[in-house]
Amino acid sequence: MKTNFKKQALSLVLSLAMVAGLGGTTFAVHPGVPQPAVEKAKELKIKKVLNLPTSGVKTPTETFTFKFTAKSFNGKTTDLTTTVPTIANKTVSYTYADSTDQDTDNVGKQVIKLTDDALKDVEFKGVGQYVYEIEEVTPNTKTTDMTYSKAVYTVSIFTQTDSKGKIVVSDIQIKKDKNDDGTAIVDPKKNEYTPGTDDDHGKGNGLVFNNNYDKKGGNGTPEQKETPGENDKKGFTLKKIVDGKNANNEEKFEFTLKVTRPEGTHADNNAKFSYKIASKDSVSEATQVEYGKDFKVELKHGERIVFSDVLLGSKVKATESDTKGYLPSLEADSKLNGTAITLDATVASGNSKIIFADTVIGEDGDNFVTVKNSQQTAVGFILNNLPFIVLVAFAGFGILFFVKNKKEKDEEEQRA
Repeated sequence: MKTNFKKQALSLVLSLAMVAGLGGTTFAVHPGVPQPAVEKAKELKIKKVLNLPTSGVKTPTETFTFKFTAKSFNGKTTDLTTTVPTIANKTVSYTYADSTDQDTDNVGKQVIKLTDDALKDVEFKGVGQYVYEIEEVTPNTKTTDMTYSKAVYTVSIFTQTDSKGKIVVSDIQIKKDKNDDGTAIVDPKKNEYTPGTDDDHGKGNGLVFNNNYDKKGGNGTPEQKETPGENDKKGFTLKKIVDGKNANNEEKFEFTLKVTRPEGTHADNNAKFSYKIASKDSVSEATQVEYGKDFKVELKHGERIVFSDVLLGSKVKATESDTKGYLPSLEADSKLNGTAITLDATVASGNSKIIFADTVIGEDGDNFVTVKNSQQTAVGFILNNLPFIVLVAFAGFGILFFVKNKKEKDEEEQRA
């Protein structure tokens, strides 16, 4: 009985001494209270969230790397190479196949992955508190339009012996020091760490690094030629052609366009895009445009508008302000985000017709539309109005028949 009491008292004293020695940076599990033996060591997995627009952008092939920097052991910051074991860098990799939105509570698409257990095969030689700093490594060659996380976490790993006398991780606590944009957090709080699982996409895991992929497309240097180049189709291109024996190829047609930012984008709210007017004869200077606002362009036969640096996943609406008596249509190869589109033809007002309503542009395929204005011929006029003309003709024949019969009857009466 006395022996047990002495052991408990000694354990209590050692625990208090450890807590006192850790100073202000201590993450105490239960200060001053002996902990039960741990039968299963805790795991440490880093959660990566790759944020993309809802549609129009593919998940890039990318590997993200996280590094651990030793900070202290039981409050001591010296001799770390001998007292604090090295934790190897951990990685997560993405490919185009990773396309499922795994957090439908938030706008946009969140593709989530967890690293392997960072503590697997790490040998802790003493009982106590090991402190590390974790951050994401920014690669030397960055993926264009990728925003890398600048978050920084302090991770405190507590160890004790299990029932077999082996030193194992008994508890993990984390503190977020910097946000993903690199700004320091005022008065950061310490929290108990939970890894979560691959099945629940790391639910409850607070060791999170967010990266945003807001890909842009288009061509800032369209060629001076009649046929659009492949780069023209990577953002958005609308070409005007006029058809008809007596059509005026020099006549300009006004279009009103509007581009709405992608759903779920994390791009700068002040982001803009540009366009140029190109043809076989010339290429205009660039004009900058704001998202969410109508803008007008004039196109004649053979001219096209070409976007550059436009956020993929945006939605585009196009209206022809005045068809000027021509019949608008879309050529069969017209596509947005690789999907064929058809003419909307809704009358906005007067001679104004919506060519297509809000439609996503993206990297699933071409973004190229050809609007054709066809001259209305006399035959076309007759065919379009044939029912009315037939009625008028029948009415005319009826009147002639009535007049003729009346005249013949009057002549017969006179002869009589």
